[in-house]
Amino acid sequence: MTTLRLRHLAAVCVALAVAGACTSNDDGNDGEAAPPPPSAPSENDDGGEDPVSLDEQTAVAQYVALQHAIIRLAPIDPGDIDVEGAGDGTVADGSNAARFLTDRLTTMAETGTGPSGEVVDAEILDLRETGEQATVVLCVLQETVPVDLATGDVADGAPEQADPHYLQIEATYTHVEGEWLIDDLPG
Repeated sequence: MTTLRLRHLAAVCVALAVAGACTSNDDGNDGEAAPPPPSAPSENDDGGEDPVSLDEQTAVAQYVALQHAIIRLAPIDPGDIDVEGAGDGTVADGSNAARFLTDRLTTMAETGTGPSGEVVDAEILDLRETGEQATVVLCVLQETVPVDLATGDVADGAPEQADPHYLQIEATYTHVEGEWLIDDLPG
């Protein structure tokens, strides 16, 4: 077995060992199942429709899509990175999340290097919704390594892959034209 395979196997074992690191056991429902999110908008007091609630599956899918827009590019010609269209359907136009994505992709296109990998696990610890806005606390395991984007090879001088660990991320979502989009997240 190659050293790289052994490292990957070790990383997976460590990931499984820390899988509960961010897990919250308090779902606030005292052992009862949480009510399902509404499947259609309901009418509000003004006669208009209230937005569909943000569900956990959508929140995780949008976060993973945003991260994979950055970390699943290699190999690619850095000049072919779609900086303007990468966030379509994932981040709100003009938002902090859109600026984060544009800045990250622009830097990658200019330097020819960037992270490559995947989000291995993501779960919701807390979801608080207020009308058209929602704050979501996610527990995320993301494995990445710096690479030369054109070849996908590990970048010269890249640090050894650190032991994977879970991160707690707080993201803000906004309801825009029938979709929940990421509005803000830590940079």
